[in-house]
Amino acid sequence: LASAVLPQTLAFTNLSGLDLSGRDLSQFDFRQATLIGTDFTGANLTGAQFAGANLTDAILTGAILSDADLTDANLAGAAVGGANFSGATLANVTGTTLTNAGGSPTVFAGANLTGATLGGNLDGANLRGADLSGTDIAAASLAGADISGAAVATTTGLDFSEVTLSNIEDLSGKDLSNVDFSGQ
Repeated sequence: LASAVLPQTLAFTNLSGLDLSGRDLSQFDFRQATLIGTDFTGANLTGAQFAGANLTDAILTGAILSDADLTDANLAGAAVGGANFSGATLANVTGTTLTNAGGSPTVFAGANLTGATLGGNLDGANLRGADLSGTDIAAASLAGADISGAAVATTTGLDFSEVTLSNIEDLSGKDLSNVDFSGQ
């Protein structure tokens, strides 16, 4: 498929295991698609729709997902090192253990992570200005992450119970009520 022309609407399609690396798939519709193990390395996925998609074990290393909609997507085991999720919506993302493959920090600046469950190695991630309301990041490593300007307090609380928090940006002036820091 390296040179094949793809239709812009691929909703409800099974594209598992395909190599779509380096492709310009901006504004593509992948809603409810099955994308297990699909390789999107370095792909331009700006504004793409992934709501409800199954991206289990997908390779998103270095992909650009700015302003993409991943609401209710399954990103379990997805490799996201160096991916750019700036302004993306990852609300209610489930089963997610993300890894920074290759050691490149992942960018979630300004992303909506409301109600998402994130884990894995997100060391050095850029979460500046992200909405982390109700986000469960237990068992994640965020060493050296930038969470300045992020919305962190909610009525249900943010779960930092097993998170590695070394070298985190200053939290002065943040409302940290209902945030769980047990185990720190």
